[in-house]
Amino acid sequence: MDGFFSQSPLWHLKIGEIHALLERVKISEEQHGDVLHIRKYNRILSIHA
Repeated sequence: MDGFFSQSPLWHLKIGEIHALLERVKISEEQHGDVLHIRKYNRILSIHA
């Protein structure tokens, strides 16, 4: 059970890649003008579901 929760450099690399992708998505969303409309629509759909 010792190795099950061990940290390897690969995990840190993957977390960094995910963080970079999330930042790219955030920047892309901010560049589009209809982001707020899409977020509001998605919130309504989530509440409805």
